[in-house]
Amino acid sequence: MTDVALHVEALGGAEHGETLVLGHSLGTSAALWEEAAEILRRRFRVIAWEVPGHGGAPPAREPFHVEDLTDALVPRLDELGVAGFHYAGASVGGCVGLDLALRYAERVASVAVVSSGARLADPSVMLRRAAAVRSEGVASLIPTFRSRWFAASTPVQTVDRLFAILRQADQESYALTAEALAAFDVWSRLPAVGSPLLAVAGAQDEVVPPEQSVELARRVPCGSTVVVPHAAHSVVVEQPRLVATALTDHLRRAR
Repeated sequence: MTDVALHVEALGGAEHGETLVLGHSLGTSAALWEEAAEILRRRFRVIAWEVPGHGGAPPAREPFHVEDLTDALVPRLDELGVAGFHYAGASVGGCVGLDLALRYAERVASVAVVSSGARLADPSVMLRRAAAVRSEGVASLIPTFRSRWFAASTPVQTVDRLFAILRQADQESYALTAEALAAFDVWSRLPAVGSPLLAVAGAQDEVVPPEQSVELARRVPCGSTVVVPHAAHSVVVEQPRLVATALTDHLRRAR
């Protein structure tokens, strides 16, 4: 196990509501969930966490695995008095959700995997991205990410806000997280996921196409899929109300 430092923050919410833990995507921060969390706090106690070198989390300088993020998150939840919880995560945050459901099943009431999956179709893509970030910085990704992250209809303000967050990510931490994603593969273990699972996909996502989310949900005993219109890979910020509604409905069914 590699020690990694996370930033974990209680965002408030319903005093007697169930706890919902939120994980963000590679290159963003807990701010990814800002608008959706505002809605979710009406019914749930919301906690957000951040990957090393993203948002308020200290940077990483040594290689780590997705499982190390999981093992760093659980004791932080213990410190907050959280035993059982619902979980929703995008990208690397979604991978942590799958790992939680597999290795900490007794703690996870439900899991939602947003624009993410159990493995990468081509891990070399993420390895090349890590190398590019180390040599050219995270801002070098922006020209290609405009069409990969967002639907054409996404407002420019939303695009600019997320790219501003990306520019703030620590370069080496981004690269190390990308390498952790490249190594992550729990595809063969999905039938062991006992928690109700929701796979959320942007209808125009070319990074994790909707059919991959459908297949993910089919691989678990209790899985379902929501495909969100007018959204691509950054569905959480593109359609926060629709994502919040999908999560609320999923969590209600999981009770």
